[in-house]
Amino acid sequence: MKQVASSGVLLCLAACLASCGPKDQDSDNGSPSAAVSTPSAGGLDAVRAAIVARNFGQAVELAQAEVDRNISDPDAYFELARAQALASNEGLALDALRKSIELGVSNAAQRLEDPAFEQMRNSERFAAIADIAYTRAEPSKGTTAKRAYRSDVSISNKPGGGTHIQAGDVVLDTDF
Repeated sequence: MKQVASSGVLLCLAACLASCGPKDQDSDNGSPSAAVSTPSAGGLDAVRAAIVARNFGQAVELAQAEVDRNISDPDAYFELARAQALASNEGLALDALRKSIELGVSNAAQRLEDPAFEQMRNSERFAAIADIAYTRAEPSKGTTAKRAYRSDVSISNKPGGGTHIQAGDVVLDTDF
């Protein structure tokens, strides 16, 4: 008798849990649901929540799951880059960041300012990725809008007098 009662309770519990899950919009009209190939907004929101909670390992796992779910989503790659950077996985972060930009993440140049990338801004790889982002940001001007991430400063004497000073994309030429 106890087994029958336990089975009934488990069956009711399973039915309740099944009805509490997210409802597929297509299920009302009898059509099959769409393939799960697009990332869920909740998935990326969960990644961001894990980052805010400073659970970087969990954020990496969640972001990787989003990338695996949709390999052509630039936002999923960007969140993976953030999570990897915060988890101190610089190489993997830069790989994901580059892929995000190659896939056309919106506002790529602005997103490079994210504090998650602070520790890697002076690297050559980050500078190369920034060049790609800024080139894509201003293609109509015919020039590359570069941002100086390295601390390179050059000072040289110009022929005929004067000094040429360059720090990143800032140039100062003097005649004295």
